[in-house]
Amino acid sequence: MPFPYIAWRWSNYDMIDVHLLGKQTNYELTRHPGFFSQGSFGTNYFYDQFHINDDPLGFVPYSKGNLLYTLARRGIYKTDMGTMKTAKVMSFDETIDLSMSCDQYSSRVAVRDYNKISIYKNHSFTNPTQIELAYGVHPTYEILKFTSDNKLLISSNNSGSNFYNISLMVFDANTGKYLYDIPIPTSGKNINEMRLSADNKYMLLSLFNFNDESSMQVDILELNGNQTKLIKTSSYNDLMANGPFIYFNSSNPTQLIQGNNQKFRVSELPSFNKIAEIDGQFSFVDVVNGNFLYTTSGQLYQNINVVDPTFSKLLFQMSIDSEEPLSYNNILVSPSMHAWGSYFDISKFMKKTK
Repeated sequence: MPFPYIAWRWSNYDMIDVHLLGKQTNYELTRHPGFFSQGSFGTNYFYDQFHINDDPLGFVPYSKGNLLYTLARRGIYKTDMGTMKTAKVMSFDETIDLSMSCDQYSSRVAVRDYNKISIYKNHSFTNPTQIELAYGVHPTYEILKFTSDNKLLISSNNSGSNFYNISLMVFDANTGKYLYDIPIPTSGKNINEMRLSADNKYMLLSLFNFNDESSMQVDILELNGNQTKLIKTSSYNDLMANGPFIYFNSSNPTQLIQGNNQKFRVSELPSFNKIAEIDGQFSFVDVVNGNFLYTTSGQLYQNINVVDPTFSKLLFQMSIDSEEPLSYNNILVSPSMHAWGSYFDISKFMKKTK
């Protein structure tokens, strides 16, 4: 799934446990053991931490500056992904409703805490331009994104409810001035989830009616200024047949990912022609290099697999006993709350592409 990843799994207290027998210098798939080699059975656990005394809520990349931000309950932390050194850049009272966006076209940063948005001119986090909305929104339809023409897109709840009447508001990213709304057509249904493609050209809307599972549908819209154009609707039957999980490729905005627990397919936008189909459950796209992460069943634990953006070569595989990790330029990062920011660099274990 795309960044930012919000980890709402309060019950998970496990880190990513990476099971490798000894330090390897070359990729050897057969040396990644399964359950029988754990713990008291002699497995070495190799993982590192971002060294923050806080509970991570999510992670936000700034690949232009080779930075990864950890959003936590009491602050925001910045990690230099070259040196892996971490520093706290912002402190605040405890929260669980925090999001952040880095402008990939400039040095601006936006931070949102419920309905309060602060726009910073750079990554020093000083002297923000502030916006206050009437209501916040639930993380499943959180939109906070900069555009290439100096705008900031913000999803807003116009009614105080978590399930309907959501608008996409557009602000001047320099001044914070409100510009206009983009109407969101919902076919009279409630919004379950909404996302934008990496280039803000397409919107994904997951819609439903309460107490009616068969009413579920996913619309793909094309955005043009303050207008939207419906280009595809997937009905309940379509979703059950082809997979209910749909994502935009966070590294390649011309691709759409759809699947279930057994397989997923990657299609072109806006034609929806199939590019590839892979056995396994889609997990994540590395925002830096475009590698795909997906899981497959192991003997006792699941395997995390990394394949290149052309889907022609399996680059890495290992067993994991925690939630699927995120990936930042081949550094796996734990998305679990209470994992205190664990990570693992897999670059030296990967197969080389030609």
